[in-house]
Amino acid sequence: MSTRSRLQLPCGGDRPFLSAFGAVCCLAFGVAGCSGLDGAELAQFTPFPPDRFEMRAKTNLFYGPGADTWGEGQRLRWLANYVRLNSLCPRGYELNSRTVSFEYQSPLGYPVDEIVYRGRCAG
Repeated sequence: MSTRSRLQLPCGGDRPFLSAFGAVCCLAFGVAGCSGLDGAELAQFTPFPPDRFEMRAKTNLFYGPGADTWGEGQRLRWLANYVRLNSLCPRGYELNSRTVSFEYQSPLGYPVDEIVYRGRCAG
């Protein structure tokens, strides 16, 4: 008999503690954590007719405030997707400003900032 930890099942079977089902569950929950819902949770988009808009986004441990970071790329994708899905700027858009302001220090010790993007539709 193996010296690895085994779990005795009530039906009398003998299976390794981390079964294939457990591994699949861990993988599924890990992938679900990266599902892209962060845009809806961290950003607020406001259109200002006829051709302007504003997006406010909060930073967190994973989406830092840096302009040349992975988090910035994600925020710009959220903005582009919102404009596209709502058919707001058929000829494209340009960002006029990006302002970062400190909001508060999180309980885990990282700063939470608010980034405000202001833009205008082209043409």
